[in-house]
Amino acid sequence: MHCQPSESFRWSFVFFRACSSGLSARLLCSCLRWRKHSFRCGTSKMADPRLINLSTGITVVERLAFAATFWTRFRGLQFRKSMPTEEGLLIAPCRSIHTHWMRFTIDIVMLNRDGVVVECYPGVRPWRMLMGVTSVAYVLETAAGGVSCSVGDQLQIEAIGNTQEVPRQLRHLLS
Repeated sequence: MHCQPSESFRWSFVFFRACSSGLSARLLCSCLRWRKHSFRCGTSKMADPRLINLSTGITVVERLAFAATFWTRFRGLQFRKSMPTEEGLLIAPCRSIHTHWMRFTIDIVMLNRDGVVVECYPGVRPWRMLMGVTSVAYVLETAAGGVSCSVGDQLQIEAIGNTQEVPRQLRHLLS
């Protein structure tokens, strides 16, 4: 009879190996916490937040995810194989981005603190860097061809049911 080790046993083994190899326990714990609470859309039972263009009334992003901690901003969309057109990642705070280690083309929308579109960059390919102007506070990343907004449009977050999913620094953009 073959016995599978428990999940806690596996993680304690990973923790032991990481500490013995010189990786700090604090760094490992934050990595594990990030893995557990990844920014993937659709993990909760409630409806995902979405991003709405107030100027046109169109839904820009149907399922909005957030990257508001160091690790989620660091990871961003790196190493993902693809991104559905209805998903988007709102990075806060952020004034510049890179597309290193990405495998697909994305659209970039840079917003100021009030949610007004300052710059749009459609079709940004992997291994590029973009620097925003000084008024940029947030960056929205979506799959190429997925954004329907232009400079000057007002964007707003609509959190249906659970506003706790929206990071504190973005709650002023809630409808």
